[in-house]
Amino acid sequence: MLHVGCKGRDWYDFSWYVKNNCSPNLRLLENSLKQLGPWKNRDIHLDSEFLKNALIEKIDSLDWEDIKADVRVFLMPDKAKSLDIWSAEYFKSKVKKMTI
Repeated sequence: MLHVGCKGRDWYDFSWYVKNNCSPNLRLLENSLKQLGPWKNRDIHLDSEFLKNALIEKIDSLDWEDIKADVRVFLMPDKAKSLDIWSAEYFKSKVKKMTI
């Protein structure tokens, strides 16, 4: 699994980056992954397919009610309603929209 945090704030940021067409720096990310997490000291080649598959695997492993509860405390009540759509399917659709 990708060593993406399980905090709602991380997924809030992820959603913002995708919405604003921010592309990940694959070379920097690959070098970081080789230094820590489950791919530490492994010879991996990070490309868009690897990244998207790892994100989907992570998305499927999360408890989205916990994720929403984590970020809800940072939002005004009217904005917190937007969290109702947060789910594995919602974030998988975000992964598909990523520009890489």
